[in-house]
Amino acid sequence: MKRYVGLTVLEILLTVAAISILIVIGLTILNPERILASRRDYQRRNHILSIQIAIDSYRRDNRGNFPEGMSTDPNNPSNICIATCDSELGNLSIYNDIALYINGEIPQDPISTDAELTGYQVYITSNGDIVVTAPLTEQADEILSTQK
Repeated sequence: MKRYVGLTVLEILLTVAAISILIVIGLTILNPERILASRRDYQRRNHILSIQIAIDSYRRDNRGNFPEGMSTDPNNPSNICIATCDSELGNLSIYNDIALYINGEIPQDPISTDAELTGYQVYITSNGDIVVTAPLTEQADEILSTQK
């Protein structure tokens, strides 16, 4: 009698099925979309801190004055522009004011597709605090940072 060395079709199918089940379980546990969203939110936190520090540095160097046109209404914050944009629409073009204090260009939200806006917003509270927000956040309701 001849004896064949190798795997049967049944053994191959069982192996493929077991590997498929392990992959599905791994993807469910790891959830790469959630991990990527969390990474983007972390990037947003860094961006709003950079913007906030730049605005505060501008204020310190300009005798306590903020860049012109910043909103003081928390319900209607100013949209921060990448470079220049129409301030009539509630947008804030502060690039020329804070370019000295920010490394390179104003950071843009990781998922923002707008050619003019960064995806971040800013307003000044009645106490004179700078609040920068990231309304396009994915994991939390909103990311914001306040600096006195």
